[in-house]
Amino acid sequence: MQRVLYILWIVGLLTTGSAAQEQYPTKPVTIVVPTAPGALVDTIARALGQRLSETWKQPVIIENKSGANSQIGAVAVARAQPDGYVLLIAPDATFAINQHLYPALQYDPFRNFAPITAVGRIDQALIVHSSVPATSFQELVALAKSKPGGLTYGTVGAGSSMHLNFELMQQIGQFKLLAVHYRGGAPALSDVLAGTVSMMLVSPAPAAEAAETGSVRLLATGGLQRLSNLPNVPTISESGLAGFEAYTWVGLVAPAGTPQPVVDKINNDVRQILSDADFERKFLAPNMLKSIATSPSEFAVFMKNESEKWGNVIHEIGLKIN
Repeated sequence: MQRVLYILWIVGLLTTGSAAQEQYPTKPVTIVVPTAPGALVDTIARALGQRLSETWKQPVIIENKSGANSQIGAVAVARAQPDGYVLLIAPDATFAINQHLYPALQYDPFRNFAPITAVGRIDQALIVHSSVPATSFQELVALAKSKPGGLTYGTVGAGSSMHLNFELMQQIGQFKLLAVHYRGGAPALSDVLAGTVSMMLVSPAPAAEAAETGSVRLLATGGLQRLSNLPNVPTISESGLAGFEAYTWVGLVAPAGTPQPVVDKINNDVRQILSDADFERKFLAPNMLKSIATSPSEFAVFMKNESEKWGNVIHEIGLKIN
């Protein structure tokens, strides 16, 4: 009798999990974006949300909760009900950088979230103002070494992936630049275009557009392979810093404790969208965004590896933000 009850209990668990996966979602789903409207993560969230809404036959609401380098939105989702109806789509800093910068961070990216999938990666593009006497990355490094701290670079804030990519670049290349931190990419790019700041790393689409104006030069991109949209632009890796990569990525998570069948369903549906040829043609390719969709367990490993990488860089430069 006890064995029969045990078997029924196991069957009940399996049936419950399967039912949760099949029925989800039965009401609107909110995806929290911890950046301002119009930012890259927001753009990705809205494109993905529209397709998920069509798949799920339920509204997908995009809610922007920006501020404190993504902390406000992250904390809100960490404290949400773990039922799959509040999700977080956020940049790499949220999962791999903030924990090394903020001693009083109010969330733990590994304890407070259930990984769903990595979403996309953008290889950054290095642009320099046309007044900078360098037409290649090699020439830029030589110039920087000849005048340590004499060239400046713009970032979207201290501790951002843009900032840390430059710090890693300087460590490997053994040269010194001066950081100028802004509150957002638009003012940083504006000052590079005006020549107030020497250079910056930016997404390749706006970099290519800026280069067409003649105000800046597009010297290199941050992937290990050249971008298909920019085949004539060399990578930083092939230009003297072998193996160096400068990129940002976006990931999707749920509150910790979200039922695994629900996590798996979201993962499956998102991966189907990201692999869809129409979505690739209409959204990913124009934004030079690469799908890096993973399983939940693969995403967890990826986050830990990225956290270790940036933790080492932050420790090396001694950066902390109170």
